[in-house]
Amino acid sequence: MTVIPDDVIIEKAKQSLTRPDDFGWWGRDEMFVTWGFAGINLRLNAGDILEESNFHVITNDLMNKYPDDFQIVGCNHWAWGSMDQLTVRVLNGEVNHDDIHIEDVTAAFAALLEWHDALADYPVADEMDFSEREYESIHKWTMDELNRLDDCVHIDTSLEEMASDIITFVHDSRGWCADEEPPTEDEIYEFAFEHGLCKFDEVDFWVDWCESKRKTIVWNHYTNLGGKKQEIPGQLQMEFK
Repeated sequence: MTVIPDDVIIEKAKQSLTRPDDFGWWGRDEMFVTWGFAGINLRLNAGDILEESNFHVITNDLMNKYPDDFQIVGCNHWAWGSMDQLTVRVLNGEVNHDDIHIEDVTAAFAALLEWHDALADYPVADEMDFSEREYESIHKWTMDELNRLDDCVHIDTSLEEMASDIITFVHDSRGWCADEEPPTEDEIYEFAFEHGLCKFDEVDFWVDWCESKRKTIVWNHYTNLGGKKQEIPGQLQMEFK
C-alpha cells in the first residue's frame, strides 16, 4: 500500500474538520473540533450496489480496528436524500486547525486515508462482497419478475424455483461479457422455451412468440413434469427447436 506523505495527511485532516456551508449539526460537540466526516457514505434507497458494498466493507474494517474512533451518523441532503455517513476522530486532542502536526492526527484517520488511496487505484473495496451483493440483487429481481410473469400464465409455475438457473442461462447467452444486470422478460421467456417450461394450454402465445423469434416448433416436446408428453387436441405434431 502506498505510503501517504505527512503533508497530505495534514491537509486531508483540515478538510475533514471543515464544517460544510449551510450545514446543520445537532450531534456530538466534538464534530468539526476533533471529529470530522470520513468521506465514506451510503445513500439510502439509491440502489447502488457498489456503493453499498464499499460502505459496508470499509466501515466494518475500520470500526473493528478502531472501535472508539469511528461512528456512523444519519444525515439528509436536499439533492441526495437520506444517507449514512461515516465520521472519524481526526485529532488526538483539541488544537488550532491552522497549526496541525502529524503527531496530532489519529492512526484511525491515517487508516481511513489508506482506504481512500486504495479506492482511487481500484473502485471496488472487496470483489467477493460486491459480487455476492450483485448476485443477490439480480436473484431478487428475477424472483420478483417471475412472480409477475406468473400472472401471464404462459410459464410453468415451477420456474419460480429456478431463478439461479435463469441467471446462469442469461449470462451464458450473453457470453458472460455483458454488465451484470437482471434478465429481461424476453430472456426469461427464452429460458422457459429452451427448458420445456412453456404452458401447453397457452399454445397460441408460444406459437406467436416462436414466430417472432424465428424458431421452429414441433409439438412433441417433453415438459419438466416427469418427461410426460403433452397432448394438444387439434394441433399438428410439432416440437420446439
